[in-house]
Order: sequence, then C-alpha cells, then structure tokens
Amino acid sequence: MSLLTIHYGQCGNQIGDVLFSTVFEDLKRQPYHYNSYNKWFNICPNGKLEARSILIDTETKVVDSRKRTQYDFKNIITGHGGSANNWAFGYNFQSKMMINSILEKVRVEIEKSDYSVRFLNILSSSGGTGSGVGSKVIEKLRSAHPNKTIMNVIVLPYMNGELVTQHYNSVLSLAKLHGVSDMSIIFENDLVHDLCPTKIRENINFLDMNKVIALQLASTFQPITAINNAVFLSRLSSHPVFKYVHLRTSSSDSEYSNQPWKNVSNSLMKGLTKWKTYANSLNMKKKTIIVAAITRGTNEPRSDELDTLQSNRNFVSWIPANEHFIHNHETRRFCGSDKTLTVISNDNSVCYSLNSILEDAWRLFSKKAYLHHYEKHGVDKNEFLGAFQMMENILASYIHM
Repeated sequence: MSLLTIHYGQCGNQIGDVLFSTVFEDLKRQPYHYNSYNKWFNICPNGKLEARSILIDTETKVVDSRKRTQYDFKNIITGHGGSANNWAFGYNFQSKMMINSILEKVRVEIEKSDYSVRFLNILSSSGGTGSGVGSKVIEKLRSAHPNKTIMNVIVLPYMNGELVTQHYNSVLSLAKLHGVSDMSIIFENDLVHDLCPTKIRENINFLDMNKVIALQLASTFQPITAINNAVFLSRLSSHPVFKYVHLRTSSSDSEYSNQPWKNVSNSLMKGLTKWKTYANSLNMKKKTIIVAAITRGTNEPRSDELDTLQSNRNFVSWIPANEHFIHNHETRRFCGSDKTLTVISNDNSVCYSLNSILEDAWRLFSKKAYLHHYEKHGVDKNEFLGAFQMMENILASYIHM
C-alpha cells in the first residue's frame, strides 16, 4: 500500500520537503521488512528515485528549490500571481487554472501504484493556496475517488498570527474539508512551537517547527510489521463527526536509549499538560475517544509500561473499553533511535483552537470586516454562515461528547 502525498502552498511544500528528507534518511539506515521505498518513491528503471508526491503552489519560489541528487520531486504544478491570502480566490479562481493538470498527475501516480494508493494532503488552513486551492483539489479527489482514503495534515495558525484574515480562511477550509475527508491530523503552531527542542527555543523558526512535524508524520507512516498504517489509523476517526487527531512523538535522539519504555511514556505525556488549562477555559471535561501508540525499537514494551497513555483519561462511553487503546510495535529502529514512541489521540483537546478560530473569525464577520475581498471572488455572506454553522456544530460535538 502506497501513499500519494500532495503538498499545497508554502507551508505544505516546506513540510513535505522535510518529511521526505526524514523518510529517506531513515530508509538509508536499513530498509523495512518489505521494499518500503515503494511506499514513498517510484523506482525508475535506472534506479533513480522519484518522490511519490505532487507539489502545488501559486508561486514558484518554494517549489523551484526542490532539487535533489538522490531523489526527485517530478510532479510540480504552479500557478501565477499568488493567492492573495484569500480562500475564495484560491478556491474559485486559482484552482481552475491548475485542477486539470493536478488530476492528470494524480491519475498517472495511481496507475503507477496499481491503484492501491491512499492520499495524504499537507496544507495550512490560514493562507490562500493551501486552504483555498487545497480545499478545491481535495473536494475533486473525493468526487473522482469516492472509495479511496483521504487523510489531511492541517496546520492551524498561531492564535496571534500576522495575517488578519487567517481565521476566515481557516473556518472556510476546515468546513469544506470535513465532509470530504476521512481523517485530519491537526498541528497547532502554538503547540508545535513549544515542542521544539529547548536548545533552540530562543531562536525558533519555521524550519525547526517543520522538522518537529515531519518527525511525527514519518514515525506514524513508516511501515509497521504485519499491519497497514492507513487501516490502523482509520480506527481513530471512524465516527463521521470526530475526524481530528493529534500526534506526539518522542525525540529521535539518544536520550531515551537507556531508559525503560515507561520513562519514555511518562516524559511524553508530561508535555501535554498545557492543554488542560485550555480545556478549563471552555468549562469542559477532557474526553478521549481512542488512543493509539506506535513503538519502534528492538525491545517491545510490556503492556504495563504504556499504562500512562491510558491512565487519567476520561474515555467516552460509546466505545467499548477494550477498544479505547491500540498498540502496535515495529522492531526496526526509527531514525537511528533505540526507542521511539508515537501517540495518536482523538480527543477534545482540539476545542481550544477551534473555539479561538471561530471567535476571532466571527468578531471580524460581525463587523463585516474584509468581506468584500471574499465577495468579489464568489464567497458571499451565506457561504460564510454555512461554514460557521458547520464548525460550531463540530465544536459543540467535541465539547459535549
């Protein structure tokens, strides 16, 4: 089973570049139990590797720099003039100039993979290309491939970002994507910033943050013995409303090499306490639907060594107790680390970000601020109200689940 990754805009392409670099370096150390290169790369007759991906942007400055000596990004599609940081312009106009080329590239890649491909879209919700063009393309993918799994990696903006319309774009893109996707992996910039290593905390840039995101994605999607990652992940978002999951991965360096798995688990969970404060601010109880763990390393942990991942969690009652927690182990080391733990959780910690985005967007909307920029590109008041209603319903479902 292969992945076709589709990278949108500056954010999506920068994360995708670091993701493939991480995967490639990991594969060079030691192949997995099958020809794992085929999951991420097309292998040409001359042995050259081509990334199984499509790079999409309305500007060329980011995608033009994707030059590799050991593997190539062959599928690059660019528009002209940028997307003006406007969801409506990206969705209704820029996408029209690119959609046929994109769908043709998708068709070719699916044929190369014997039709067994799953989609992994990487985008930011706040700009114009990732959110607008991305929403249109993913909508078309669902229409053209109704039975294929569509997963998204969505980066939410800083709560106090620099783009005044970022929350408009986020509401419109999240609303559009929810109905056409099977699962969305959410990364909040504020949280990712806090996850960057302490030694670089004073000078964190987007490359540092992209490395954190790429590490978590690679540790999730690299092969696991005797199981399909996408099928495994689908269990976390099987409910038609609750499709948002979070990732957290232990460091890939050697700090955990001589530590028992329980210490790795405890250390990982300590980093999530920040979100308890956010939950309290919404006067809600922290609830969890399902938690999954992927451990990688020579020694498989005992079940009691991962108890921290389940303890002190308030699981929903409508999932059987024996299905609240899933664990899979891969004996191969990841990125040279003796022990790597990745935790994937579907819970209501996403509420704080969704609530902040909705409040800020509604504050602008109630004053009719910047609406004319969207109206002139085909998005009127009613479309905004529909997006607000959908996202408020999703937020309410997570708060009261």
